[in-house]
Amino acid sequence: MPDSSLKSEARPAMPLASLPGIEHLSVPELDKLEHAFKNRADKAKRPEHKVSRLRLWLLFILLRHAALRLGEVLALDDEADIDLGGGILHVRGQHARSIPLPHRLLPVLRRFFSQAPLSSQRGTLCALDPGFVRRNFYARARECGLSPALASPKAIRQARAVELIEGGMPLPAVQSFLGQPSLESTGELLDYDESDIKAITSHYLRKEAKLKTSARNVFPGVVHTVRQSGFMAEVGLRSFSNLEIVAVITQESLENLQIAVGKTVIATVKAPLVVISRDEHSIRTSARNKFTGIVSALTRSGILCEVVVNLREGSQVCALVTTASVDELALAVHTPVTVLFKAFSVVLSVA
Repeated sequence: MPDSSLKSEARPAMPLASLPGIEHLSVPELDKLEHAFKNRADKAKRPEHKVSRLRLWLLFILLRHAALRLGEVLALDDEADIDLGGGILHVRGQHARSIPLPHRLLPVLRRFFSQAPLSSQRGTLCALDPGFVRRNFYARARECGLSPALASPKAIRQARAVELIEGGMPLPAVQSFLGQPSLESTGELLDYDESDIKAITSHYLRKEAKLKTSARNVFPGVVHTVRQSGFMAEVGLRSFSNLEIVAVITQESLENLQIAVGKTVIATVKAPLVVISRDEHSIRTSARNKFTGIVSALTRSGILCEVVVNLREGSQVCALVTTASVDELALAVHTPVTVLFKAFSVVLSVA
């Protein structure tokens, strides 16, 4: 049966500098809609109704997590195109591509396909009438008190794209994931080849359910300098959004990860290790990584406060600081700030 274990970890809403004014369903609303499809399938009395509703749930899950176009999902052969062993979804058509499936989705799909009522229709489970699909999506949205316009197949695809961007996936990786025909708007991001994009996409899908506040600062990029001294090494990388980041790691880590100039890596900085300052020009510090931006969100608690900063080049940095520090710095949304973190605070990994 459909499984509610796919529920995504809700994240605080964050403005998208690259997608201004886009109206979309939030993660909790998408989860609510998924639950509506599951409940309707569970309540079916007649076998033919149950199969029909299970097929609709399958289409919603694939649209929701793989961000497919409606035509792409309707053209899927569920036996040949959904590779549960390899965790890959093969998309046919004009924008043919192979998409890594979220790991948490694989056992749910295995249980789904093992159900006896579906066995006679394997290979054609996705072949439904597009008008029938749209009507059911709109109906489930109304049941959930959501705008039907925001629950269309196209809007579901868009909501997934926004979710990936908010989670930190670089724009070119999102565009590749969605099968966008052109990356012309990404400028220098085109320096990264297809293998880089696939590695970054796989990394984000593996980590998506695990990313928490303390590790939400994730910057994929390419190494452009390596300096070795004794048992330590300094690694300089340029992120997909053209952010220059410096990390200091051990020589052993450098060798184990096979890090060299031209290597695609992911730099991660935990939120408690990010320092925020209001003094951009005169601040003197040993921190190698210093960037300016604007506070876009504040989430306060009794002791700690989560501060999200939009950097000038488009990236976001999350810091976890004391509420007393926030008050002392008079931080508020739209406040210009400088964020800093030491090179020793940067953790490097490879996809």
